[in-house]
Amino acid sequence: MVLVHRGQDSCSGSEGKMTPLRQDLNIEIIARVAHETNRAYWFEIGGSSQKRWDEAEQWQRDSAVKGVKFALLNPDGPASAQHDAWNADKIRDGWVYGPQKDATKKTHPCLVPYLELPLEQRVKYYLFRHVVALFVGSRPAESLAVNKTPAGHQQHRATKTDVLNPC
Repeated sequence: MVLVHRGQDSCSGSEGKMTPLRQDLNIEIIARVAHETNRAYWFEIGGSSQKRWDEAEQWQRDSAVKGVKFALLNPDGPASAQHDAWNADKIRDGWVYGPQKDATKKTHPCLVPYLELPLEQRVKYYLFRHVVALFVGSRPAESLAVNKTPAGHQQHRATKTDVLNPC
C-alpha cells in the first residue's frame, strides 16, 4: 500500500492528510474504463466530440487519471466535488469558459458551477464515480438523484432507469 499526501495535487482532496492508495489498482485502466463509459453514454445521447481513449489527446487522458485519483481519495464525495476538482484543474491549466469546447483556445462550456451544468453533464460525473467505485469494490456515495437545479430550469429527478432506458 502506498501513502499519498493529500496536498500533492488538485486531485487529492483536503490538505495535509495521508491517505492510503492501493498499489494493486491500475489507475490508468480505471481512467480508461471511466472515459470509455462516458464516451459511450455521450455517443448514445447524440454527442460525438469525445474520442476513444487511444485517440484522445494526452491532456484529456491526464484529466481522466486525475479524476480517478480524486474519486479514490474522496470516495464519499459528491459528484459536485468531482466537478469542482475538474474545474480547478482546467482553470489552473489556463482554460476559460466558452460556449464551445476548443482545446486550441482552451475554452469549455462546462467551466460553470455544478448546478448550472445540463443534466447530461451531471450524469457523466455520476457514471465516472460509479465506475471508480466498482473497481475498488465499493458502492458509490450517492445516487443519481438530481433534485437541485439552477433557477429557471425545470426540475428533474433522474433515476438509473432514466439513464439506462431514456424512453
